[in-house]
Amino acid sequence: MASIARAIPRRSSTAGPVTEDAVLDPPAPMEAPGAAEFGDTVKSTRQDGEDPSDSQWNEVKEVELAARAEAQLTQLTQDRAQNSQMEEMLLKIEQEFKAEQIARKVAEERLAEIDVELRQTEEEMRAIRHEFSGWAPQVEKNKALHNVLEREQDALELVKAQVLKDLERAKGDATAKTMALQKAEEAIRREEATKRMKIESEHVAKVSRMGAEIERLRDMLHAHTQELAVEIVRWKSQAEAAAQAVEAAKREVMARKRELDNTNEELNNLVEELYGCREKNQEIRGSIQAHQERYRANMRHHSRNAIKIDISDLKLGLSSAELTEARLKYDYSKKNLGTSKGATSAASALNRARGSMNRVPTEQEMYLAKFDIDGDGFLSKEEKMIGFAQNKKDRAWNPKLGRHEREMAMEASAVRARHEAATRIQAVQRGRMARKKVGQMRRYDKNVVGGSMPKAGKYQYQPYRR
Repeated sequence: MASIARAIPRRSSTAGPVTEDAVLDPPAPMEAPGAAEFGDTVKSTRQDGEDPSDSQWNEVKEVELAARAEAQLTQLTQDRAQNSQMEEMLLKIEQEFKAEQIARKVAEERLAEIDVELRQTEEEMRAIRHEFSGWAPQVEKNKALHNVLEREQDALELVKAQVLKDLERAKGDATAKTMALQKAEEAIRREEATKRMKIESEHVAKVSRMGAEIERLRDMLHAHTQELAVEIVRWKSQAEAAAQAVEAAKREVMARKRELDNTNEELNNLVEELYGCREKNQEIRGSIQAHQERYRANMRHHSRNAIKIDISDLKLGLSSAELTEARLKYDYSKKNLGTSKGATSAASALNRARGSMNRVPTEQEMYLAKFDIDGDGFLSKEEKMIGFAQNKKDRAWNPKLGRHEREMAMEASAVRARHEAATRIQAVQRGRMARKKVGQMRRYDKNVVGGSMPKAGKYQYQPYRR
């Protein structure tokens, strides 16, 4: 800092002001302070003309010269560094000076603007004062209102003081209530602690009792387990014996089944023999009926007042019901031949009989006539028609069957129809009984439970299951 102070030129009291050029121009470089002495020393050494043979003196001089040279070089380096620092400082000062000049110009401009604003403000104040001079009555009125407001404010202050007193009193009451509440809470805590200790003691006692009970139950369970193991062994032996008995029963059942199969085969053979005997019986019956019809026809033909009937009209294709009807009406007409009514009825019966005999009967009429011949009149017409359809389905594979085969098929169909009808009747009866039992059980449940059956599902509660 001392070197910097020496480097900066001082301004005397008589000197003029420092100009911008004087500040901006850098000073001339200064010589190192030891440079002139070093040169004088070298010159004096050369001018002395001492004896160069004195080597010791020369060495000492050389050492001194080297030391001086090093010191001077060091001083020169320091001076150069100081000069560079001075130059940098001068540049900074120059920049600061320029910034100050710019700030001064800005401040002067701002000062001019402020002067203009002050003039405008003064003009506005004059205008406002001029306006206020005309507002004097309003000001008086405002003062009166201000006084009224002050009085009201004093009254409000009194009310505020009263409210504050009430508030302090309420705070005191609240503090007292808070203390009472704290005391009550302390009492409740003590009571809760007492109850908790009592409950804990009871719980510990109950846990101890339950532990003893658990030990007793564990011992009992161990004993029951041992007994159950013995019982299981006994049941196992009984199950093995039962399995052996079941095997023996199974063998017995198989033997009985074989016997039943043999019996069934024998019964089938007997049924076949019975069918053969029945066919022979039907053939004999047909022969007898044919002889009887031929005999009656001959008798009617040879009678004196009989109506002539061609036996060729009585074909075997006519059903037994039609033959019976024609026979009855013929007998009736034969009794009443002398009257016109009898002759007319006999003629009409003969015509109907001839018309029906000339017509070839259908399979359905033959099937229904078979029922009438065998005496199966308890079946309804629908059941007979079902049997006829099944018989027709059974004979579809071979339509060219003989009379014997057709009769056998018709008989089998009739048996099957009777069996199906009985099965349907039994199913209907079982359904009625089941519905009746379900209704009874539901009525029983409604009477016992009181109608409070669960309704989670449609049929959740089903007391009767077949």
